[in-house]
Order: sequence, then structure tokens, then C-alpha cells
Amino acid sequence: MNLAAVFHAVGQNLRRNRLFVAFAVFGVMLASAIPVFFHGLSHGVETGVLPRLFDQLPETRLKLLEKPLDLGLFNLAKPDFLSGKRLDDALVTRLHAEKAVSGVFKEMGLDFPIRVSGSLLGHGMTTDLIANGIDPAVVKDELNHPERFAFNKDGPVPVLISENLFELYNHAFAKTAGLPQIKKKSILGFRFDLTLGRSGIGGRARTGTPRTVVCEVVGLSKRAIAIGLTVPLEYAKTWNREFTGREPVYRSVTVEVRDPQEVARLAHSLESQGYLVETANEGAAQKATQGLRSLMNVISGLSILIMLLAAGGLMLVQYLLVRLRRRELGLLRACGATRLEVSAVIATESLLAGFVGGWLGFALAWLGGTLADGWLLERLGTLPFAPESLFSFSFWLLPWAVLYGTFSTLLGALPPAWMASRMDPVRALRGG
Repeated sequence: MNLAAVFHAVGQNLRRNRLFVAFAVFGVMLASAIPVFFHGLSHGVETGVLPRLFDQLPETRLKLLEKPLDLGLFNLAKPDFLSGKRLDDALVTRLHAEKAVSGVFKEMGLDFPIRVSGSLLGHGMTTDLIANGIDPAVVKDELNHPERFAFNKDGPVPVLISENLFELYNHAFAKTAGLPQIKKKSILGFRFDLTLGRSGIGGRARTGTPRTVVCEVVGLSKRAIAIGLTVPLEYAKTWNREFTGREPVYRSVTVEVRDPQEVARLAHSLESQGYLVETANEGAAQKATQGLRSLMNVISGLSILIMLLAAGGLMLVQYLLVRLRRRELGLLRACGATRLEVSAVIATESLLAGFVGGWLGFALAWLGGTLADGWLLERLGTLPFAPESLFSFSFWLLPWAVLYGTFSTLLGALPPAWMASRMDPVRALRGG
């Protein structure tokens, strides 16, 4: 008996035992679809949801802030006469001199009143607002035309709007107020007037003469101030000198570290100098990711249990089929089939069922994920920061599902195949 004869015998047996084939394929399909489905959900949440909820700093970045005035129940910004450690150009110069530091990015708030006026969707508006200035290098990777977000003495002041604020308006405020939603392309190029040094409720800056400048929205960014306007840092420096009468200080300084192993040392050094140091949103995003991965570890453990249950069920069915086919298997041995070839007949039948079941399991998981994605997003679409998709199926999940199915069926087929190979052909033909 050769390999061709083995496959011929397998084909005949599969046609005769359609019930076994259907049971095996269905069992493997469910066993492989469940872990694939939940892995697609986990990967989709990790890549599509968590980054939108947490505007996290990479592990190679440290964010420096001034230590607030601790009053026990409240933390307040320190007044000028209790300045302490300031985030100024002297600090930036020292940070640049550090060998472990590869870059320093600064943020500065506007420490004087400002007022915005203009027309939005046909409605005139005038309101006070907060604003800040940031290094253009921080957002250059987010903008399609980063060269437009730069200091320019002539022309309108380039402004960034928070991407989260934009989504909050579209998915919450606009629907509640009965206003139309705004497309991202429509907001780009929008111009409005910004009055410097004067508030809408009568406040004025300490120094300088209030004046109005024209601003133009040049992009949306996750690093823009949450509710307000973000301009290039040089504007904030110039305006603060003009309207506060003192040398401006930075609101925060972000330090890019060359080597992740130097992060802890540099953070400890800066904290000992009296600065408040934050890393990666105090680990909030990492903790959420770790929790999600812990859940996936539990699901992976359950998938192994499901595999063992599927293998056990297939093993019992194969045991029954071997008992029912003992005359046929005895005849194969009598016709010259070796024990290995008889085992191969039993194992190959299960492997083919597992191969088909693995393919169908991936297809079922993908179809289920697509339907669930559409159903869930239809109900989550009104929420701010809703993701584009909750599922993400990696390319390697298909071969994994096929291997998962074939391995589980092979695991269940080995004991029956060994039993079939040890069967006495004479006793099998006599019906004993």
C-alpha cells in the first residue's frame, strides 16, 4: 500500500462518514473562531480605541511642569513672589547640554486676556478663549503642510485646533444644539479675528495696547490645547512680552531622551531639582493596555481549553468509528497495509477536517467581527472619540486558525489511530 492508496482510502471513508466530517468541521470551526474573534476585538481596541482616549507620551519622553502650591485639598499655581523653579530658557539650555537628551520641546500659555470674534456657519460670535504656543516640531508629523504652522510676521497667524475638540463638537454639541456637523476639510482655512490684550467682559492686559490680528486654522492636532487655540511658540513669546511686561516662562517642557534606560535617571535628577515630572500620562494608557492584554491571556487560556475539549470530542467519535470500521481496517492490514499506513488513514481524515474547519473558523470570526463592528459603531457613533473600527484582524490569524484546527484534530486522532494500528487483522475480519 502506498501514499496514493492511503488518500484513496481516506476519500472513500470521508464520503461514507459524512456525519463525522460535519461534526469535526463544525467543532473545529467554533473552536478556532472564538479566539480569532476576541483577538481581533482586542487588537482593534488596542490600536483604534486606546490611542484616541490617551494622548500618551512615548516612554522616551518626559514632561516637565512647575510644582504647584500644595494647600492640602487644593493645588494652586504659584504666584510670582513664590516662583521657585521656573521653566525658562536657562533650563532649556541646561537640558540641551545633557548628553542623554536628543530634543527639547516647549509649550507656553498666553498670560493675558484674549477675545475671539468671527462668523461660524452664518452665526456671529464673540467669546473669550484660552490659547497656548508650542514648538512647531512637535506637530510636524501630524500636519499635511507643517511649513504653514510657523511664525510669520506678515499674513494671518496660523492656528491649530484640537482634534478631540473637533470631534466633541461634531458628536455632542452640534447634535444637542441642532447645528450642522463640520467636515475636517471645511475647517481648514477658516479665518477669524483674535483681539489681544482685551477680554469680552472688560478685562485688559497689564501692558501694551490691545490690537486685533487675523488667524487662520491650518490643521487639527492631538497635541493642540484641549479647548482653545494653539499657535507657534514664537507668537506666544512675542505676545507675552508685549502684554505682560516681563520675560515669559514656559508652561511645560517635553524632553526627548536618546536611550530609554536613561529615562528613570533623568526623571529622578529633574525631580530632585524641584520640577514635577510626568511620564506617559502617569502610565494610564499602559495600564489600560496591560489590562487588555491580561484579558487576552485569559482568553488564550480558554482557547487552549476549547482546543482540548474539541480534541476530546473528536477522539471519542474517532474511537467509535474505528470500532465500527474494524473489518475494513483489518482488510487493509490483510492486503499489506503497514501499521503506519493504517494510522495515516485515520490521522489524515482528521487533519483534512481540521484544515477545512480552521479556514471556516477564520471566515466565521471575520464575518462575526464585521457584523458586530457595524452594529456597535452605529450605536457608538454619537459618542465623542468613537473609533473607526473596533476590530482589527491581523494577517497571521488565518494561518494560525488553520494550524490551530489541524493541531486540535491531530491531537484527538492520535489515540484512535494508534488503536487502529494495533488491531489484530485476523480477529477484526472475524468480527472479534
